[in-house]
Amino acid sequence: MKSVDTEVSASYFDNETRLTDRLMSFLQAALSTSNVQLAFQCYVALLEAFNHSSGVWNRFKSQAGLDDLHFTLLVSHECEKLRESISINIENECQHLSSDSLVGKDELVSFYWNILTNLLPRVSHYPKSCQQLFDMSVKIFRWYDEHRRDEGGLRSYISTWSELLLAHKYEACVGRSEIDFVISGFAQLLRTAVSSLKSFKKPLNIEGLAASIFTKFLFPPVSDMAGTRGLGASEALPVLETKTRDELYDLITALCEDTAVYTQMVGSIRNLLHDNTHAKDDNYVLSGPRDLRSETGYVGLENPQALCYMNSMMTQLFMDIEFRKFVFEAECGTKDGLLNAMQDLFATMQSSYARSVDMKPFAHCVRGIDKKPINVAIQMDTEEFFRLLMDQLESELRTADDKQRLRNFYGGCSVNQIKSKDCQHVSETTETLFNLPLEVKGKESLEDSLRAYVEGESLEGENKYKCEPCGGRLVNAVKRTCLKSVPDNLIVHLKRFDFDPFTMTRSKINDHFRFPSRINMSPYKVEYLSEPDQPIDDDFFELVGILVHAGGVEQGHYWSYVRVRPGNQGHAKWIKFNDDTVTEQDLGKVENECFGGNGRHTSAYMLLYQRASSLDKDGTSVLRAPQSLNPIAMMPKDVEERVSAENERHIREYCMFDKAHASFIRKLLVQMRTINKGVCSDGHELENCVINMALEHMYEVTGRGQDIDELAKLISDLKRAIFPCTECTKLANDWISSHENALADWFIYSHQADAGNLVGWHVACFIVDELRELRSRDPSRYGLDVTEPDLEQALEESKDGALSDILSRMRSMVTDLGHCARGLDLTQRVWEIYFQFLCAMADWGKHEVALLLDHGFLMLCLEIYSLDTVQETDERYPHIRRVINRKGSTPSYTDMTAFLSSLLQHIDLEAELVPNTVERIRSCSDSEQQKFPLTQPEWTLFYRWDKKNNCLTVLNRLLETWDTMGQSRPFAPDEIVKAMLAVEPAAGQLRAIHVTIFEGVELLMPAVGAPFVTAALSYCTYAPRPRDVQSMARDIVGCMVPEKHLLGESFCGFVHGFSLIQNEHISRKYPDFFYTQMVGLAQMWVPRLLCFEVAEVQTTTLNITKKLITDHLPGRVCARQEWDTEEAHSARFNAVRNLICVCYERVTVMARDADVPRNIVNCLYSVIVECNQFLRALRTAWPDTFTTVQFDELEQRCHAVAQICREWPESDEYDSAFSGDEELEFTDNDVEAV
Repeated sequence: MKSVDTEVSASYFDNETRLTDRLMSFLQAALSTSNVQLAFQCYVALLEAFNHSSGVWNRFKSQAGLDDLHFTLLVSHECEKLRESISINIENECQHLSSDSLVGKDELVSFYWNILTNLLPRVSHYPKSCQQLFDMSVKIFRWYDEHRRDEGGLRSYISTWSELLLAHKYEACVGRSEIDFVISGFAQLLRTAVSSLKSFKKPLNIEGLAASIFTKFLFPPVSDMAGTRGLGASEALPVLETKTRDELYDLITALCEDTAVYTQMVGSIRNLLHDNTHAKDDNYVLSGPRDLRSETGYVGLENPQALCYMNSMMTQLFMDIEFRKFVFEAECGTKDGLLNAMQDLFATMQSSYARSVDMKPFAHCVRGIDKKPINVAIQMDTEEFFRLLMDQLESELRTADDKQRLRNFYGGCSVNQIKSKDCQHVSETTETLFNLPLEVKGKESLEDSLRAYVEGESLEGENKYKCEPCGGRLVNAVKRTCLKSVPDNLIVHLKRFDFDPFTMTRSKINDHFRFPSRINMSPYKVEYLSEPDQPIDDDFFELVGILVHAGGVEQGHYWSYVRVRPGNQGHAKWIKFNDDTVTEQDLGKVENECFGGNGRHTSAYMLLYQRASSLDKDGTSVLRAPQSLNPIAMMPKDVEERVSAENERHIREYCMFDKAHASFIRKLLVQMRTINKGVCSDGHELENCVINMALEHMYEVTGRGQDIDELAKLISDLKRAIFPCTECTKLANDWISSHENALADWFIYSHQADAGNLVGWHVACFIVDELRELRSRDPSRYGLDVTEPDLEQALEESKDGALSDILSRMRSMVTDLGHCARGLDLTQRVWEIYFQFLCAMADWGKHEVALLLDHGFLMLCLEIYSLDTVQETDERYPHIRRVINRKGSTPSYTDMTAFLSSLLQHIDLEAELVPNTVERIRSCSDSEQQKFPLTQPEWTLFYRWDKKNNCLTVLNRLLETWDTMGQSRPFAPDEIVKAMLAVEPAAGQLRAIHVTIFEGVELLMPAVGAPFVTAALSYCTYAPRPRDVQSMARDIVGCMVPEKHLLGESFCGFVHGFSLIQNEHISRKYPDFFYTQMVGLAQMWVPRLLCFEVAEVQTTTLNITKKLITDHLPGRVCARQEWDTEEAHSARFNAVRNLICVCYERVTVMARDADVPRNIVNCLYSVIVECNQFLRALRTAWPDTFTTVQFDELEQRCHAVAQICREWPESDEYDSAFSGDEELEFTDNDVEAV
């Protein structure tokens, strides 16, 4: 409504009383007749009139029943738009009052605030429609408080509103995201009042409110949550809506600025965590969603692998309320049988608060035809499953009455007739059926298929029927099947799958096929078909369920549409059950999914009809769940109590895992630094409680829920809270190291197949950071003074330190290393965090290494490497042995190898062996190198020779288990090989090291051979003598055969890396040694690698050949000084000559004996071309190097290869056994291999 100037409006108010009364009467009349628009316009006209006439304002204030009027306008009126419009206009009038208005802002705000304070006590029964009242109350209260702030008044408001809030009865339907605006509104008002009260800089003295809100609305006591919850009652439910919970937490946070309230709330949180600690037998990581059930009030069914066929049928059976009653009432024959499992399943589906039900316990009770449990990973036909279910269920029922009741639900009777056309005789046989199989192929509708079902076939001509009552004479007859009795619940099986006996294949029939929502079954009964002229009563059935199949024969998906019955007040509601997703559906919109046709692969597979006379139309004869009003059945008391307990746990988990709760924990943690004005309390009692609370929450909630974002926030806040004080930091460390399971659950059991272990990684980083803080700022609490030169003294003082406590806990977790969930392959490193953490400690220095050795971590690694080869070790760690021997899910040793590498950098393998740790520390202190010796048991395992496998056990195991996928990771075995070779040949293990590495390349599968090739390069880098290098180089080059093509890239890396080695024992005396050795072997590795049918390997080999040999033309200076020696020149000359000879012989052999791919020949020819260019340059620069005859013969071979390549066929098909590595016969002019 547009405002007018006061001068213009003066003529409107010649009778202010009459105008006000008339508008009020119009307003009341409009409200009584639901004329929303008129009511709104009348009230807005009054608001505008206040600005222009004090008489209207005074007359309006004196009206009787203003509280009731505003209660209607803001709370009780059914039109939300009216409530919202009125509140917005009142707010605007109070906030943007014109300067020319005849009513002052203070007066207007005070007037409305007085009305609102009178209305607030009346809103408790209107939790869904009072939002506008509270939204306006919060704003007007702030304006009112700005000008009339009074401590006494604020305390009075807080007291009154607290009583109203706590007296309010919260009601909710679990699963529906409904907001109780009474709770959220009072929470906002109280928080505003508390914030205002703080401005007086006095204690709040409101100790009891926070605890009362916590126990009434956030986490009701356990005893109050039991009782009638089995029927879906909600009397003691906590507030479930996140936004409202967040507002309650904000109010509590505001109250927690008082130390007493803060301490009380920290204690409440800790008690909550202690009361809801997960059981030791439970998986640490929570599986499945923690959401609440759907808004329909129904629970979905989880599909872990291939159970959608089971889920779709079980939802149909569950929704039959009479069948559900029967299942609850039937006597179980055995406690672990199908009936007992079905009772548990139906009870959970009926009353659970969870989003979905775990189907595995029920599925494991279902048995196949062979009486063995079905395989849950293999999908079954739904119709076949239904028959198995009914047969097994009947076999478990104890009484004959129960067995008959079961048959009556879905069991009907069909009659197979042969009726003579030439006499009155009829032959009949009856058959029990649990479903009615009907053809889809060639049929338009269900009625067509039913008619075809009962019409049968004629027996005439050569197929005449032999009538026995007529003496065996042949008569014309009709053979048909009809229905003798139809159960109340008729299941129709639509034959959507067909079998072709000629091709022995199955196919799905996706034809369009209609079915009605109501059908009369009388025309298909034997009574009607026997005497079609006689009248018969109608027998109508109504559609109550559709089981849908999507997909093809070999794979597909099932789901169900189910009609809720009995309906609520005659309303038919349909629910779609699609595994764990449950939604309400309009049956008229599902034709696309159910009728099939038009190329669709989705169609109805089974139909469920219920006899109309058995349907309870008004639904007055069944119990109904509160709030959702879904039909329910009485269940056994013990089952009801179990479901109630599960609901209690689930609701608690839901609230504990709620984002609002996590935010509240972090706010309490942040307040720890401000509650005592930045000073820690005496004895750190309060800080200890808060830190423990945060870590307990991190363990029981954030870690179990795998909420990585929230975990990162919590750790960040925790570090800010504890790092300013080393005692607080030590308290956090104490909790982690003293907890029996936390570190193992974080580091090992949090590992996920699809995401690794982000929880463990974040926690490990936090522990490393807090240990680093203590190390640098408080060595006494850290437990090691790294500046103390006396290691023995430093180690003696470490026993009660933070690092020692953590390492003790880590050492006690050895048993947990045997955990490796199925489904984790080598790329999923379950041990990753454990050994990465230890590696981080070892990298800090000698003092930490001493402590690691003292705790036995070196021996642990060596024992794990030796598992399966040393009996004593197998007996000590049977759990780890079992997991490493399991196919497919063995843990990776990569991080353990990196840790061992770090330790060995501080180990002197030459030092005299010591009997114990004390002697080890003394020996280190006395040695010049300041390195630690090995103990006798460590040396024995480290150098143990495995006679069976002909290798050093530890070295072989760490190489064969190295993860080559982590390309960015440094090759940790390099340092281990370096340490081993540093004491050779004096240690006498050189030959053992050589054999272990070489045979790993030669004998092991190529898939695990790459680390051994890299280790061979390390061996050559650190070998003490030239002959050791020569031997390893020849052996590795000798392994370059086509069967090892998967190692092609590793071999190329070996060749290139070998030529660049700088060996401290050899390179100083013979700077060109490694280059000349590899060039001298070129006639072996070049042709062999070029015959690997891997394009990348061939390209790399050609590039290496050019870089090492043919790019260094005679007469030019080499890029590397050591390649420019006389020996290097000679090696290249010989290599070029030998390569021309070898490549020539290989190409000629290929041309004679095999259909070799052209790309191999092209590669060999490329080498010939490069060598020929080198040869010509050589002849120009140093013509006396070879005789003219030798030059000419080599050139002739190059030309011969060129001619062969030109004539080679273009086809790349390769279908011969030629390996590219046959023995070649050299001419007299060829030279022997170096």
